[in-house]
Amino acid sequence: MRICLVANNLNPHAGWGRLVSNVAEKIKTLGHEVGFILEKGVNNENTLVVPLNLKLSNLFNLPGSMRRVRRFAAGYDAVISYDINPYGIVVSLAMLGLKKKKVAYAIATYSVLTSGHFFKNMLMRWAYQQADAVWSVSKFVVQQIEKSGYKIKTCEIIPVGVDTSFFKKTERSVSRPIPSPYILSVGALKYRKGFHVSIPAFAAIAKDFPDLKYVIIGDQDMSYAKRMKALAAELQIEDRIIFLEKISDEDLLKYYYNASLFVLTPITTREMIEGFGMVYLEAGACARPVVGTLDSGAEAAIVEGVTGFLAQPEAGAVAIAMRKILENATLAASMGANGVKRAAEFDWDKVAGMYVDSLQKLLRS
Repeated sequence: MRICLVANNLNPHAGWGRLVSNVAEKIKTLGHEVGFILEKGVNNENTLVVPLNLKLSNLFNLPGSMRRVRRFAAGYDAVISYDINPYGIVVSLAMLGLKKKKVAYAIATYSVLTSGHFFKNMLMRWAYQQADAVWSVSKFVVQQIEKSGYKIKTCEIIPVGVDTSFFKKTERSVSRPIPSPYILSVGALKYRKGFHVSIPAFAAIAKDFPDLKYVIIGDQDMSYAKRMKALAAELQIEDRIIFLEKISDEDLLKYYYNASLFVLTPITTREMIEGFGMVYLEAGACARPVVGTLDSGAEAAIVEGVTGFLAQPEAGAVAIAMRKILENATLAASMGANGVKRAAEFDWDKVAGMYVDSLQKLLRS
C-alpha cells in the first residue's frame, strides 16, 4: 500500500510529530510506502509542505493548496488526516470526486465541535461524513465528540503507541541527569496539560519531602509558562521546580528512568481535551508509576491502581495520589513493573499493524 499521512509536522519533540513520525517508520518496516502532507517541513519526493489552516489570513492560498493536495494524494491508496480540523476538512474538499480512501483520525481537541463556531462545526460534520473511515485514539475522544454535538456512526479505536525498543533500561538510561529525588512531567506548558493543578499539588507535599524536586519538560507557551512560574513563586517553591525544554531523547530517557514518579494532570473543557497520553506509556515503559486525571485521555493509558492512579483534576486529590506512591516503595515498584507490561501492549509495531490491517480491510470494501 501507499499511505499518505496529513499532519502539522514531524517534530519528534511535539506530541503529534512524534506520533506521526513513529507510526510512519513502523509502517515502512511492514513493507508499505508512506508519504506526508505537512504544514511545516521540507518538500521532497515523498513530502508536500503546504499551508492548510482555515484562518482568514490563509483563505487566499487555500484553492492553490487544495489543488496541490489533490495532485499529491492521487498517488496514494489511502490518506489519513490528523485531526479533523483543519486537515480532515481540507483533505475532504481537495479530494472531492477522487476515488481514494480517506480516514479521519480523531486525536484530541481538534476533533471536537466547539460552541460559537457554526460554520466550522458544519465543515467538521461534513468532513466526518465524507470520510471512508473514522478512527480515534480513545473512547474518551469519541465520547467528547458526541458530547459536542456530533454522533459518529462507526469509529475504530486505534491508539497511540510507545517505542519500547528505546524506552527501556540501559546503561545510558540509569545515569542521573540531576540529583534525585524528583517527580517528572513531560508536556508543553499549555492550559489543557493542567500544570496549574500539578504545581499546587506538589506544593501541598513539598514540606513533607524536603529533598524532592519537580522537573517539568516541555515547550513553554509564553503566557501560560509565565503564569506557572509566577504560581511557583507565589507558592514559595520556585527553587524546587526545574523548567526545561528542547532536550534530546537521550536526556529524556534519563529523566524518565530516574524520576520517583511521573505526573501529568490534563484538564477537559468545552474547548479543549487531551485525547490519550503517550507520555504515560513512555513513563510506564521506563518502569515509572504514573499519576493522571479522570475525565481525560489519561484514562486510556493508565490502569487505575495497577500502573498508577487517576485522580480528580484538582490539586488536593493529585497530592494524595502522589503521596501514596512516594510513601510506599513497594507500591511504586509494583506499579512500575506493571507499567512496563502495559506499555508493551501499545508498542509501535502493534499499533502500526492495526493501521495496516484496518486500511487493507478498507481498500477491499
